[in-house]
Amino acid sequence: MPKLAVFLLLMTLASVSQALPVDSSLVGYWSFNDGTAVDTSTFGNNGSFANGALTGAGKSGLGLHLDGSNDFVSVGVLSGLPSATMTKAFWIRFDDSAKFDEFQYPMDFGGNNSWVEKLEDGFDGFSGSRIRAAGGSAAGFGDHSQEVFADTWYFIAVTTVAGGDNSIFINGVKEYVSTADTTLPGALTIGAGFGGTQYFVDGVMDEVTVWNRVLSDSEVADLMQNGVTVPTPNTVALVLLGLILMGFRCRMLAVALR
Repeated sequence: MPKLAVFLLLMTLASVSQALPVDSSLVGYWSFNDGTAVDTSTFGNNGSFANGALTGAGKSGLGLHLDGSNDFVSVGVLSGLPSATMTKAFWIRFDDSAKFDEFQYPMDFGGNNSWVEKLEDGFDGFSGSRIRAAGGSAAGFGDHSQEVFADTWYFIAVTTVAGGDNSIFINGVKEYVSTADTTLPGALTIGAGFGGTQYFVDGVMDEVTVWNRVLSDSEVADLMQNGVTVPTPNTVALVLLGLILMGFRCRMLAVALR
């Protein structure tokens, strides 16, 4: 193979390989863009729709549509999540319905075990609906975010340090910090609490992620602004690689036919 072709081949392979690395701390990414609950992280924590959950227009592409009756996504215990230290994040828009003033659990790891919930109107004497999160047991009780409203998209992120703190972010702004514990996360449900038995979400969720580390404040803000980047091979590099290989095969065939 000519030296120029060898050089181009090596450069092309380098370009392709540089496009493939994925952040190994991302253990779950459910975009719902293909109409399923497939996890597009490298861990394969695929979910399944339960009781009529479906996809429709979301924050970005398709999103998870939930009617607040009994539908949710069941994921199970996440591979790649060895402790309660994590970040969970998602976009959500609560529907303007009678259920808006009730408890709703966008994410739950087994009932009072690293959950995110929307409180009912008036809970603990606070007017309006607010967001609360905990790392397990009763940790975080009494802490609430700003008031949230129906028919409005919110980006919610919660970082948890096992035995340390929970930090909750609404639209990239840190709302409060509460105490977390070391409870190992159980099976994940998206859109319902306590294993999919109660506190069902009435609304749309999108771009749901779980990380096995604490994202920094700037990383949370970047995630809200830019979303998750799942690298794909460089198309131009792949085309170039194909042309080089095709030319090499043609040359070898010509030599063989002499």
